[in-house]
Amino acid sequence: MSFHYSNEPRVHPVCKISWRRATDHNIVSYKERLRVKLNSIVLPRKVLLCPDLDCSSHSTEIDTYYGRLIDAMKSAASECIPRQRKKALAGWSEVVTPYRNKSIFWNKIWIENGMPEVGLIRDIRQSTKKDYKHAAKWVIRNQDNITADRMTTKLHSDMNREFWDEVKRVRGNAKDCAGVIDDAVGEDAICDVFASKYEELYSSVSFNADDMVELRRDVDIDIRSKC
Repeated sequence: MSFHYSNEPRVHPVCKISWRRATDHNIVSYKERLRVKLNSIVLPRKVLLCPDLDCSSHSTEIDTYYGRLIDAMKSAASECIPRQRKKALAGWSEVVTPYRNKSIFWNKIWIENGMPEVGLIRDIRQSTKKDYKHAAKWVIRNQDNITADRMTTKLHSDMNREFWDEVKRVRGNAKDCAGVIDDAVGEDAICDVFASKYEELYSSVSFNADDMVELRRDVDIDIRSKC
């Protein structure tokens, strides 16, 4: 068993909370859990009783209180709300699955034979388990290289549809939006640019109202005479 590519650990993003997948039961559990956490936070009464609206001496206490509220909401959501489903790893079924199936098979044989601590069956079980773990780690660490190889293979094999499917899988649902257009910065300014362009476009072709009425009359006559 041998693999290539880099052995540097690959950092995986933490799966985000998926409110879309939350059920009514999840929401109720979240509210109950959040209520418990909020009740445990000490209310900064000195801050509430301070008569100075521009007071700066309590800013640290306010920031601390705010941070605890946010942490409580995040913690309750993490405990009660489902997370986004993990994206399938490239190369897992091709590389890891055979080793996994072999490891499961020999583990079953080992159990059926009384789980011996020494002997050939035990050695094979340990070896297949080690190979499975090694393959899994290798795939995780080399996602970028595996994906690049798959895309290259599909492109060279003229598998255009599968190539673009792979591109979509890699990109996910990410949608990049331009931040600057025609020296306009920000959403509002960019919207104004497009509004101006479309206004100019739609008003660029002039027409005579009488000509349009006559054209419509001619079209109606043609329709009646030929249809």
